[in-house]
Amino acid sequence: MAVYILSNPSSGNGRAVQVISDLHEQYPKVVFKVFETKKIGDEEKIVTDILKKFDEKYDQFLIIGGDGTLSKVLKFWPRELPFAYLAAGSGNDFAKSLGDLPQESVISAVLLSKKRPINLLVSDQGVAVNSFDLGFAAKTIALSERSKVKYLLKLLGLGRLSYIILGIRALFSSKMVSIQLEIDGQEQILNDLFFFSIANNRYFGGGITIWPESHVTTSNLTVVYAKNRGWFGNVKTLLSLICNNHHKSPNLVVQTGQSVGVRVLENSLAQIDGESFQIHEVAFTCQTRYLYY
Repeated sequence: MAVYILSNPSSGNGRAVQVISDLHEQYPKVVFKVFETKKIGDEEKIVTDILKKFDEKYDQFLIIGGDGTLSKVLKFWPRELPFAYLAAGSGNDFAKSLGDLPQESVISAVLLSKKRPINLLVSDQGVAVNSFDLGFAAKTIALSERSKVKYLLKLLGLGRLSYIILGIRALFSSKMVSIQLEIDGQEQILNDLFFFSIANNRYFGGGITIWPESHVTTSNLTVVYAKNRGWFGNVKTLLSLICNNHHKSPNLVVQTGQSVGVRVLENSLAQIDGESFQIHEVAFTCQTRYLYY
């Protein structure tokens, strides 16, 4: 048996490199075959190379990196093949939802082939392990992608603080969004949205709760949104999220369904698992995968 590892060495300011070193030291009898990404977009080629050698009966697959690395890899990893994951990013929201996925427990599950079903968001854009967002959250991620503040705080081990700082900036610069939303075939128009999220995970932004009951072990997609209520009202919306007062907030609206489609009435910025892009239309369903944990 071999454990094939796909790792992003730049995740978490080099944390993935240390994780691999620890694995070699702590499990000397296990054959680890390590493949590292070198540049953006390497995931597809590496997965293809691994699958050429991978024996489904005996080998196991382990991903090491942040949430973005995980979702990019799972876009290409066959849905019927299980995988393991060790978080090595700055936010690690997927792992947080499952009790942080401690290394000893994950490797034990891998060696014992102990796998459990989970549900991920899938669309023609790929896989989302946490959430798809428009409005405020998407703007925050876009700012973080080119922020020197985030880089410096990551070096100091304060990566989560960067989301708070950049979130304050995004509060004053986010463009409101109007969408056509379809949940299980039922359509509605939502105008002037400050916050919009589709999730099947509890967390985003380094541990901020999207919705308390949303979880990868459930098959429903959770849609959470809030209309623009001016600067003061939007601050109250964010505080409801940060302080876990979701059910008490009059600003937050939640709906659930098996399938969710979004058509943005004007091209808008979106984000999936820390990666931002322009979006016009997208449809999500839940897909069952199998995780060693």
